[in-house]
Amino acid sequence: MATAASQLRQKSWRRDEFLISTDPSLIPVNEVIKVFTSDEIYWAKPLPADATREMLDNCLCFGLYDTDQDSPPPSPGNPTKRKPSGPKFIGIARCITDFTTVLYITDVWVSPAYRSEGLGTWLMECVNEVSESMPHLRKSMLATGDWEKSVPFYERVMGMKVTEGKRGESRAIMERRGRGNPRYEEENGEKKEE
Repeated sequence: MATAASQLRQKSWRRDEFLISTDPSLIPVNEVIKVFTSDEIYWAKPLPADATREMLDNCLCFGLYDTDQDSPPPSPGNPTKRKPSGPKFIGIARCITDFTTVLYITDVWVSPAYRSEGLGTWLMECVNEVSESMPHLRKSMLATGDWEKSVPFYERVMGMKVTEGKRGESRAIMERRGRGNPRYEEENGEKKEE
């Protein structure tokens, strides 16, 4: 029987030329390091390549890719050689989890060139779909310092609620109870099975 971790690491979704996959082997380590080097990831520093690979392999990662396979035309100096192109890494949502009871969402990023296309919403909808499919999940959690954009976004897209933090003074700690939480049914209007 396949483990929950192996099953959850085989999921994928497609929309037009875009792909979201939970296969950690697809995520290019060097691209992740570049992202962590940027000013956009203000909450973390880049790690060495081996540590980055280990981090990705030990989490549930949702990689976002542009699968447009069009290769650039041959260059005048090299008319026959085409650079092979595979899916282009354009986003990530990393979830620290035991694959059973808890899921902590972190390191959510979409390339600036692909923002305003609804891809960040789609990425988090996929994370939400997986978390809702986990029958023993007690809670999903995240922390954000962005009260203006991120808090309303996670409330709307994932049904998260602020459980700790004060606007303008601290980070928002957000959570959503899962099916493994004893209060899940009462919060979601479901009756307990007898």
